[in-house]
Amino acid sequence: MIQPRLIRIIFFGVLVLVSQIALSQDTVTKYQTTLKIRPKMDGDYETRIAATDRSGKFVAVISDKEKSEYAIFNKDFSLVASNKNGPSKESVELYKQEWPRIKGSIMNGKSASFIYSSFTGKNKKLLHNVWSEIVQYDGKVSHKLVAQTPYQENIITWLFGEEKGYLICTDDEKKELIFYIIDASGGLEVKRVPINLNDYYKTKYTLYDYFGYATSIYSQLETNLKSESSPTKFFLDSDKIVIVSIVQGQPPHIWNFNLNDFKPKFFKLDLSSFTGYSSGSKYFNNATFYDGKIFVMNVTRKITEIGIFDSTGARILKKYEIKEGSKFYFSELPRETIYNLRKPEIDMISNYGSLAVMLTEATLAISTKKLEDGSYLITAGSYDEKLRTSGVNAYNIPKVIQFRVILNPKTLEQVEELYTTPNDITELTQKLELVTPYAQFRPFKWNGVNYLSYFTPKDGLFRVQTAVVK
Repeated sequence: MIQPRLIRIIFFGVLVLVSQIALSQDTVTKYQTTLKIRPKMDGDYETRIAATDRSGKFVAVISDKEKSEYAIFNKDFSLVASNKNGPSKESVELYKQEWPRIKGSIMNGKSASFIYSSFTGKNKKLLHNVWSEIVQYDGKVSHKLVAQTPYQENIITWLFGEEKGYLICTDDEKKELIFYIIDASGGLEVKRVPINLNDYYKTKYTLYDYFGYATSIYSQLETNLKSESSPTKFFLDSDKIVIVSIVQGQPPHIWNFNLNDFKPKFFKLDLSSFTGYSSGSKYFNNATFYDGKIFVMNVTRKITEIGIFDSTGARILKKYEIKEGSKFYFSELPRETIYNLRKPEIDMISNYGSLAVMLTEATLAISTKKLEDGSYLITAGSYDEKLRTSGVNAYNIPKVIQFRVILNPKTLEQVEELYTTPNDITELTQKLELVTPYAQFRPFKWNGVNYLSYFTPKDGLFRVQTAVVK
């Protein structure tokens, strides 16, 4: 959910004309809705899209707390069908429940299914309800209550592939990690995996303490350092779910759950060759999973290291050190950015020692994506937020330290080229968020192209725009 931003309110009157010009330049389709939504805050409505190359369809849904509207498009974004017939009996029931929220979407050859989460009951009778809103490509819509999870099961996160969605919960009393597996027709399969954390490492943590505070990371879109700074990250690979868990004072913990039997495989990355593990110095790390490899950043107050492991963690494929006197090529130079309301403050960091010290003072993060030529672009640094107040308003000011490295995908050697085209979907979203009050942005990749969809309540338009920053 997009958090309220004071800057939207302050600058909306001044920048609305500029924003409309910028928004229209790369818009590939507009759909005029009939919904009359006048939100007082960002959470008053939701949008969600579903698009897969295999289905050849793009489906958009815009929902307020009483009804939803649907639009189905072809690959060329021509409108196939829409549903403006008002709420069904089941959707009325859904929206009467507490906190009805769309969590994701899945598709098959006949329909798209939007998965909702809601709550009923109180205290020990609290139930978490999972609904499937099935949108057929001819515009017909139906709803199905797929699952109800009891109060003792803690929700960790959701993961969505093309044809299946995964709700992941813990039951601390039974010491189980639970996978609710939902298909596009509303079918359900449940896998309960017994896990005693003390069988893997000595801890007083419950499963919820350990796996909680999680973020789901999707490889088809670049994620930002805020998402990658999470202590627990879930990744959906072609045949497994990968979990990266960061525990202070230990190397990253890696869990693999095969999608057939869901039996856990656990290992710690072998960082014995990294600074801090052999010398006893205080160290910090974070890791991410991408393209069958594990990318890790390890930092002490003197050295910053980047390492790449194979998917098993048994073999280190490449390791780089960033320290005084080392030869290291930055494709984007290290910088610290403080996102103040009026104008971001950017300070370049030229000293390798200073870079390491500054990184240790916030939460580390590392993200990887592929460029058009197949090269790996590694974005690494740290993320922090400072609470600021202005009168009765309170807001968070992000502080990001960031640098970028480009690697050859075969040799993992550094490519000595500057990253000069940061026109990605993350930066497009950040630009539009500042000038488009109450819009909700949904990035997606379809037929090899990055798009950004968003609904603007003021004019009732749903737009799809190519992810290019002007």
